[in-house]
Amino acid sequence: MKAHVAGFEIRKQLIGERTAKPFKNVAFGYTFIFLYMGKPNILGNVLGFIPHFESNLIKQENYQLRIRYGVGIGYISKPFSFPNNTKNTAIGSNLNGSMQFMITHDYKITQQLIFNSSIGLTHFSNGNFKKPNLGINTPHIGIGLHYIPQKKLKTKMRVNIANQDKNNWRIMMGVASKQATIDDKKRLYIYAISAEYTLQRKPGLNFRFGTDFCLDYSYPYQLFEPSSLTNVKLKQIAEHAFRVGYEWRVGKIGAIADIGVYTIKPLPVKRKYYFSVGFNYYATARFNAFVKLKTHLSVADYFMWGIGYRIYGKK
Repeated sequence: MKAHVAGFEIRKQLIGERTAKPFKNVAFGYTFIFLYMGKPNILGNVLGFIPHFESNLIKQENYQLRIRYGVGIGYISKPFSFPNNTKNTAIGSNLNGSMQFMITHDYKITQQLIFNSSIGLTHFSNGNFKKPNLGINTPHIGIGLHYIPQKKLKTKMRVNIANQDKNNWRIMMGVASKQATIDDKKRLYIYAISAEYTLQRKPGLNFRFGTDFCLDYSYPYQLFEPSSLTNVKLKQIAEHAFRVGYEWRVGKIGAIADIGVYTIKPLPVKRKYYFSVGFNYYATARFNAFVKLKTHLSVADYFMWGIGYRIYGKK
C-alpha cells in the first residue's frame, strides 16, 4: 500500500484582533484538501474538510512561524471491500474522521501576498466504526501562497472569549459504536457517563479534571457468537477511569485533549492509560455537545458523541 502521495489544499482563515488576549493574532479557518494516494486501484483519492486554528510560535515583521491543529472529516474513494478491494487493509469506510498537525512558516512578500511553507501530518481513520481501521497517516511538506484582498488588510475577527464560566461542574453522557472484525461485522456499543470539573487558567484556557464510567460491550463479545452478549453481568462490561486535560475555548467552540488512567477494566486487552482529543460545542450556557476520539497510543478505540449539562458554574 505504500506509495508517494501528492495533493493540494485551499484554505480560508480569519485573523483574531491584536488585542484579544490570550488569542493574540490566532487564526481560525477551514481547509479543503485533495490527496492523490499514489495507488489509485487500492486507495483511490481523498477529499477532506478540516476546520483548524493556528497560533504564533515566532512573530517578526516579515515572517511568522506558526503551529496549526485541525479536526474534520475525510472521504476516501476506495475503502476495503470484499471481494473487490481486499488489498486496502487500512480503511474500511468511505467517510472518516481526520486530524491535521502542521508547523507553518509565513514570509511576507507584499502586504497582500504571503509565501507559505509547511511540514506536517494528516491522519484519516474511522475510530473502529467499520473494520479495518489501521488508518492512513500522511507526513508531508508543502508550499503555497496566501492572498489577502485589499479590503481585508485591516480587518480583524473579534475573538469572543467573554461570558465563560471561570469554574464549573458538568455531567455528560455519550455513546459510541465499533465493529468487531473485518469478517464479523457485529456492531458493539459503548455507553458512558462522566463528571467533569473545569478550572479556568486564563480566559479561553481551561484545565479539565474528570471521571468516566463506561459500559463497553466489546469486552465479553466472542467472535461470531452473538449469544455471548446475552445475560451479560455488570462486571464484564464496566470500565472506570480518571482523566486530566486541557481545553482551548473560543466563543462556543472548545478544542479538548485529555489523558486518562483506568482504575477498573474487565480484561487486560487495553493499555492502562488512554488519550482522547475532540471538540466541545456550547449551544447554551448550560448545554454542550461533544465528539472525541479515544486512543491507546496508536490504536484507536472509538469515536464518542454526547451531550453535557452544567450543574454548577461561577463567573
